[in-house]
Amino acid sequence: MGTRLNSDRSSEEAKRRRKQAGMYLKNLRNNTGMTQKELAQKVGLEYYTFVSQIENGSGRVPVELYGNFAEAYEVDTQAFSRFLIHLYDPALYDWLFYHSQEQSIEDQYLELIASLPRVSK
Repeated sequence: MGTRLNSDRSSEEAKRRRKQAGMYLKNLRNNTGMTQKELAQKVGLEYYTFVSQIENGSGRVPVELYGNFAEAYEVDTQAFSRFLIHLYDPALYDWLFYHSQEQSIEDQYLELIASLPRVSK
């Protein structure tokens, strides 16, 4: 039998992780210089207010848009997806990546920032 994953999205811990993800995502957006409206257009969202919901922790980036968001933020899609899975679904993260060396969320974020293209001033 397979291992059952517990992905409770309504617990206080899940809410805390969504807020943490939102903070990181807002920082990524700010690093690109985009507004919420510009990001929404770039990733294919009809309403920019959904970006606001993601950034304040009341919403999550839909899995089917991970690639669009990574491209908009100009970061590696695989690293970005792994980062969000770690925050949004730690049980799934553990199940998928149990064999890999554990990396903190902060280290994963720093890795994403390091992959940003350098902008000359």
